[in-house]
Amino acid sequence: MELRAEAWLQASHRLFAIVDGETSEIPVARGYANGLIEPVRKGACVATGIRSGGVHVTILIRDDPAGSVEDGWDEVAEVSVRSRKGDLNVRSIDDWPDLPTLSLAGSGTYRIRAHARGRDDDPHGSVSRSTEFYRFESWPAPAAEPLLLRHTDARGEELRRA
Repeated sequence: MELRAEAWLQASHRLFAIVDGETSEIPVARGYANGLIEPVRKGACVATGIRSGGVHVTILIRDDPAGSVEDGWDEVAEVSVRSRKGDLNVRSIDDWPDLPTLSLAGSGTYRIRAHARGRDDDPHGSVSRSTEFYRFESWPAPAAEPLLLRHTDARGEELRRA
């Protein structure tokens, strides 16, 4: 099975998140070791290039692991995220787009492969719609070490050095 959905999301404070359950609290990462996505206690944080504005998000919910990394993405990283409530959702401080949950199999551990492109197009900008695109592939899997599969943008390098 593979379920695909996409939406625009209003990112702010140079981030958006994947949160577990309905909460008004957006987790904040202390750092981004892989330069893109950082697991936190209640989900994961995603670092944007823009300060605020619309970013395009696509999700693919899978039963099995993702295949090879497709061309066209600047950054690709994989992390494990624990879902206690079985309700991992992409959202920001100001926006909860109409996307299905990334954890269709319920509570447990999920592998999330995050893709990003366009984060260097308008660094630190505030725009209504940016040229930043993100894709998240999610599937149930035991916890595993983070993987950095592609690292070519300046924003990711800035975060990895910090």
